[in-house]
Amino acid sequence: MKESWRYCVAVARVFLGTLVAVTCVSAESQQTPVSVYLVVTAASTPARLSDGTIPLDVTIINGLDTAIGYLTYSLTPNEWHGETMNVSLVDIYRNGQRRNINRARPGCTPEEGHRSCITAPRLISGPGLHRIPAGKSLVVRIDAAKWLITDGWIPGRYTITARVDNVQIDEKRKLSVLSEPIEVVLE
Repeated sequence: MKESWRYCVAVARVFLGTLVAVTCVSAESQQTPVSVYLVVTAASTPARLSDGTIPLDVTIINGLDTAIGYLTYSLTPNEWHGETMNVSLVDIYRNGQRRNINRARPGCTPEEGHRSCITAPRLISGPGLHRIPAGKSLVVRIDAAKWLITDGWIPGRYTITARVDNVQIDEKRKLSVLSEPIEVVLE
């Protein structure tokens, strides 16, 4: 009986966002492992904001040699937070302080914390899978002002780190990837 197995190892490196190298080895190939990459970046647009919204573009870049999938209700902000299904702001710091001021995801209370609090309208049956072909990218626009933070979003200099969860490599493997910290100035 021919032995059949496959395993993958994820290694984090920093380069223009968080770079995750995924190395896969299979018994069938008996070849040297090949590294493939997935990059997630977050960039504020624009850098100085004063209108009450804090738009962030979270870009998922597929450096793999095959298509990947990203599951979400929406790629742009909506009133029921569908764009935040698999995007999180895991670290939020204000004015250089070392204490994370992130208290809750959009739609959640501080007691509920960081679980998903999305309540989709009744006519929406479920999230959609967005395919990202090899070498292409997908942008998810979010509004950081939806996150509940200590003392609210007051004027200051913020450092924010985003995370994208459940990036589907294939039907059995999923990745979560962190961005490099970005800086947003609120006036």
